[in-house]
Amino acid sequence: MNQETSPKLLVAIQIIQVANYNRLVNNEDKLFYDIYRLYLKTQDLILNYAHATFGTFVSIGNGRFMIFSTNDQVVNRTRDAALLLEHIRDLTQLNAYMGIGYGQTAMEAERHARIAINHAEASSGNACIYIADEHGTVDGPLHQADQLHYRYRTENPDLVARLSHAGVNVVTFEKMLALQNACSDQLITAALVANALGMTSRNARKILSSLSGCGLAESVGTETLSAKGRPRQVFRIKSYGEIEPKAGS
Repeated sequence: MNQETSPKLLVAIQIIQVANYNRLVNNEDKLFYDIYRLYLKTQDLILNYAHATFGTFVSIGNGRFMIFSTNDQVVNRTRDAALLLEHIRDLTQLNAYMGIGYGQTAMEAERHARIAINHAEASSGNACIYIADEHGTVDGPLHQADQLHYRYRTENPDLVARLSHAGVNVVTFEKMLALQNACSDQLITAALVANALGMTSRNARKILSSLSGCGLAESVGTETLSAKGRPRQVFRIKSYGEIEPKAGS
C-alpha cells in the first residue's frame, strides 16, 4: 500500500524588522516610559504570534526580532504573519517587514531568513513578507497581487557569464523571468518591468537591451497603446532550457 510521504521537517526562522525604529527611540516628544511601553506592546504582539507557531522568540535590538520554529508550524500561518505586521504598523505607525528562511540547520535557515528580509526591505516600502527556502528560491511579497516566485542564485556558469557581461544580477533576471511567466502571453515590456520591479522605464529598457545583446532575451515585436503613443518594444526572456552555451564554453 502506498503511503503519503510527510513534508520534510525543516528549521524555520522568521526575522521581523520594524523600519526606522530609531525614529521611535529618538523621538524627543515622547517620554522614556511611553517609548518603553510601546516597545513592550510590540514585543507582546510578536510573542503571541510566536506562541501560536510554537516558536522561540528573541529580541535582537534596534527593532529587529527573531522567531525560531519549524516549517510545518509556519507554512500555514502566513496570513497570521501578515496580520501581525499590520498590528505592529497600527501600534507604532512604522512599517514592519518579515523574512522567513527554511533550512536543514538553524544556521542555514537564518542565512535564508536574512536573504528574505533583505528582499522585503528592498520592496515598495509597504509592510510585506518574503520567504527564502533551501532550494535557492524566493517567494514574495506574500498575499499581494505582485507576488513572484524566483531564484536568487544559479549554478549555470554560462548564465553567470552572460549576466556579468550584460551587467545584470541574477535576482533581477529571475524576477523578470518570473514576471513574464505570470503574464498570459508570456511576454514583457520595459513599462511592465519598470512598474513591477520599481525602476525607471529607461533603466528597464537598458536591461532588456543588454539581455538581448547577450542572447538571454529577444525582441518579438512592438505594441502601441494609443494613436498618439510611441510604439513599445515587446520582449521575451529566454528560459533556462533555451539558453544555448556559447561556442567554445
